[in-house]
Amino acid sequence: MALAQVSALLGHDDESTTLLYLKIAQDEPTGDEIYEDILDFIGVFDDISTSEVQLTHKERVNES
Repeated sequence: MALAQVSALLGHDDESTTLLYLKIAQDEPTGDEIYEDILDFIGVFDDISTSEVQLTHKERVNES
């Protein structure tokens, strides 16, 4: 659902275009991962200190 909303806001006719721009298509992310990546991409977390931000999917994967 988040991907569809971002695609619409960016004016993309096809969600695959949005995935290419976000460079997350090759990971075959879940809906939650797409949502986290989009929030990070648009800068939602920019004003939050590093200690306050939960680990991103990539960090969780790297820790396992």
